[in-house]
Amino acid sequence: MKSIKAKINLVMFLILGTALSFGYLAYKRNNKLETTQERVAKSLLIRDEIKDLDLNKHTDEITRKLKKYKESFTESERYEALSNLIQAYNSNNKKLFKRRRSEFEKTEQKFFKVSQWIIQKHKQEVQFYILLGTILPLLGLCGLIYYFNYGILSPLQTLSNRMMEFLIDQYTFRFSSPPNNEIGNLERTFNSLAQKVLNNMDELLALDRAKSEFVSIASHELRTPLTSIKGSLGLLSNEIVGTLDEDAKEMVMVAEHETDRLVRLINDMLDLAKIESRSLTLKKEWASLPELFHATKLSLHGFAASAEVRLDSHILHPLENCEINMDSDRIQQVLTNLISNAIKYSPKGGLVTLKAIALNQEQVEISINDQGPGISEENQNLIFEKFRQATDSTHPLVKGTGLGLAISKALVEEHEGQIGVRSKEGLGSTFYFILPSWRNGNTISQQERKAA
Repeated sequence: MKSIKAKINLVMFLILGTALSFGYLAYKRNNKLETTQERVAKSLLIRDEIKDLDLNKHTDEITRKLKKYKESFTESERYEALSNLIQAYNSNNKKLFKRRRSEFEKTEQKFFKVSQWIIQKHKQEVQFYILLGTILPLLGLCGLIYYFNYGILSPLQTLSNRMMEFLIDQYTFRFSSPPNNEIGNLERTFNSLAQKVLNNMDELLALDRAKSEFVSIASHELRTPLTSIKGSLGLLSNEIVGTLDEDAKEMVMVAEHETDRLVRLINDMLDLAKIESRSLTLKKEWASLPELFHATKLSLHGFAASAEVRLDSHILHPLENCEINMDSDRIQQVLTNLISNAIKYSPKGGLVTLKAIALNQEQVEISINDQGPGISEENQNLIFEKFRQATDSTHPLVKGTGLGLAISKALVEEHEGQIGVRSKEGLGSTFYFILPSWRNGNTISQQERKAA
């Protein structure tokens, strides 16, 4: 098995080796080129000096200089021609010296022509090796980039897409033969994990259905005795079956209160079970937002008064007469949950403000602001989960089911909306949710009257 790392290392070694090899060859040929050029330059210098020789000015120094030039010659023909010239120069024979100088000139001219050819050849070789030393590594890099894109990135992208499909429950397990490399090992590991999850999927779904059925059945079964208990407690508290003393009345009131709380818990659990099983059906229609606000405030007036908290509302322009496409009962349930929480956490004399603003021509934001202790960033990420509540020193654990915000979140999302909270500790909290569709009720009414 050749790993990706080994392949990349091999290609990089070949690229580097090719570049260094041809670089070395170009360096050697360039050295030869420079040596030949130096010899040609020296030959031209010698030829110029010999042209200026004069037998009438014969000196031993010139003879020593000519002998030194002769010792530097490697070609026998040049060596012999210069030797003959030196002898003629020392013989003081003008006729012989003239002939020997002419012969040496011809030899040097021949050497010059051959050297020029060699120089041209060396230049071409240097350019050739430089070209190969550039092109071959570039081709190697192009091949490496191609392999990196199609041999590494493409399989990784494919595997990433399969993982994403798995995350969004759209994954269909497909058997394949992964390559014998690191990516293949990664793919085999993912396939094994996916296979294990898929093997257990039916069992998990069955367990989830069993849980939802249990919650639904248990809640329904609990409702019947609770109805009887609540009715009996009502008869006792109203003294229909007999007069009660103050202690007995107080105990009956506590029992009634806790029974109501248990009924709310059962209703919340039923709602949550319907949402989780996707059996909750919304009855969406165009409904008045001002009327919804009024009905919700009216239903919570007694609770706010008992908590000594003021409840106010504002519907900002242009929503004064707007209608929203919604299940008004379910959105009122969301509002009731959020406002009830705001009242619970507000101090005595505090203000809870219900407000609606138009974000654009389609979306409406409804917010509930309180003057409570605020919520820490850590708790903000938890409070929309089931059975979770934010706590603080003033309200260590406000009585409730811990399902209100989870149900509210689910109901808003069923309306294709969003829900969230903006809060800082000590500065209160603003719970908000956004609904995606509204229209001006007055405009619709005018159109309907014209049509009639």
